[in-house]
Amino acid sequence: PLQVSLLPPHQILNTGQEATFTCNVTGYPVTPYLGKDQRQIVASNRVQLLSRDVLHIVSLRREDRGMYQCFVYNDNDGAQGTAELKISGKY
Repeated sequence: PLQVSLLPPHQILNTGQEATFTCNVTGYPVTPYLGKDQRQIVASNRVQLLSRDVLHIVSLRREDRGMYQCFVYNDNDGAQGTAELKISGKY
């Protein structure tokens, strides 16, 4: 069966800092998809998909807080890993 984890599972960072999430997958063949709050992530200058399984966010903003997901599927199975990003500091 497929197994997936999104690491680190919990981050508490300040606005302006950077966050990185890595999707670790056991199983083959799969293509990971990264999402936030059940929506596909759209890359930008600030939100970068460094590879299919690494998400990097620079200059964190309050709206970056939430649940991040890594989804993987193949013909026989599917799995999801989640991680939470909390933003502290003054808004």
